[in-house]
Amino acid sequence: MGTSPQYPGFLPSASAVVTTFIDEEVKGALGGLPVAERNTNYFAVFKQVGGTGPEIIGQTAYFITYLVDENGNVSKPADDEISLNNLIQSFPTNGNCIVRQDAASALNSILAGKQKVAAIGRQQPILYSQTGYGTGSFSTAISFSIQNSSPGSEYGELLDYRGNMSRTSQYNLTTANYITNYTTVTQTPDAGAGVFNTSNGTYTLTPDVDLTSVTFRISFEVINPSFNPRSLKLGLYVDNAGAYSKLTDYEQIVDPGGVQSNFSYTATGFTLQNGGNDPKFIIRNEVADNFLYLEWINFQIQLQNPAPFSDAGSGGDFWTTGSAPVYGQWLTASAFLSQNYGNIQDSTFIRNQAASGYNLSPIISPFKVQIGDRIRFEYNKQKEYYIYDVIEPDKDPQNLLRLRINDFVPNATELNNFILHRTDITDPAYIILDIDKDNEAGDTQDFNGILFPEFPSKKLKDNIDTILIDLKEKGIITDNQS
Repeated sequence: MGTSPQYPGFLPSASAVVTTFIDEEVKGALGGLPVAERNTNYFAVFKQVGGTGPEIIGQTAYFITYLVDENGNVSKPADDEISLNNLIQSFPTNGNCIVRQDAASALNSILAGKQKVAAIGRQQPILYSQTGYGTGSFSTAISFSIQNSSPGSEYGELLDYRGNMSRTSQYNLTTANYITNYTTVTQTPDAGAGVFNTSNGTYTLTPDVDLTSVTFRISFEVINPSFNPRSLKLGLYVDNAGAYSKLTDYEQIVDPGGVQSNFSYTATGFTLQNGGNDPKFIIRNEVADNFLYLEWINFQIQLQNPAPFSDAGSGGDFWTTGSAPVYGQWLTASAFLSQNYGNIQDSTFIRNQAASGYNLSPIISPFKVQIGDRIRFEYNKQKEYYIYDVIEPDKDPQNLLRLRINDFVPNATELNNFILHRTDITDPAYIILDIDKDNEAGDTQDFNGILFPEFPSKKLKDNIDTILIDLKEKGIITDNQS
């Protein structure tokens, strides 16, 4: 890995940084308009609030529906560039606003009153490895969906291992034995990725060096025509050089009548390697019972990591740090991240590993970094940094992505545990305020009201009550639904 830039060639001069970069580019990106006694003619109507975690810690998003001026004229910032500009100027980042609530509950009352504006716009994760709240809660593997890839491209294509084999003929589970004689293959994996053998009941894989895991899903219906509950046990096995070893099993008491159910198992690279070059997977009935009938069964690979047509990276460091001549610190991305700059992270694998309740948003935006984006290491609000400069890989002598952040990262910080995100100001769905809602109130709440500027014009102050009555009559402001 190359080193972070240490010389002024990567930077404007110190004076240019002060007068041009900080005052012009960053101020716009971070919403840094002066707020001291700036009178404004607008207020915003919000309907519902929601949490911003885990991408943003300890803040609350107010869902904006309308912007209203001092004469009661209504507009939607999302549909009107002028209205968006008015919204940004009326609620500058790091300025204050007044939250006026409409019959908020006791749990919501902390969200009212004077609050600091943290950001405007819909939040978007761009790249992440974090899977939970602990310092060690992160994945060492990231995969990307390759954009505009084609045969012969530098990234190549990963085979599609997903497939489904079904048995639809009834089978009496009178013996403890492997399930064979499937009737059809309803989804076929790519040639060279895997082969279903319907007669033997096996799925033979040919693992790729970039394949880190596959997830099997076995779904079935079992009939019990007796008058008593019966014991069912199914196992998933892998053939290790002719000797089958069990990977997982499923047990259930089947009441009279029967049951439909399923179970899953994720085989990692280690398990795949244990099966040799071409591991064979098979399902076995573990308990003989004359009264149990397998009505149907589906044996499939439902997920794989990386996903088809993806590029995967595992191990090593995603980021390293280096000093900057002025203003903050450089982060240098790994060669793997830099090579995938512009692609979209396949976030399914990370989200599937996430702790219960750690609800990461799916990533839909390309891995392209903008001034004003934020990166956080660990689940620690004190380790979140604004990005003040971006050197894209095609502009760097070593073809590496480099980001300059606004402060130095403490020693011993786990740099592989990170979230890179932004609030998209061109999509003003939310105004995010620097106040944490009560978790007991739920993730999204019908807490309605208005956001009033800290420094309203005299006409707005004089007319506000009349305007609110009119807006309620028109249904633009509605009563809480709960």
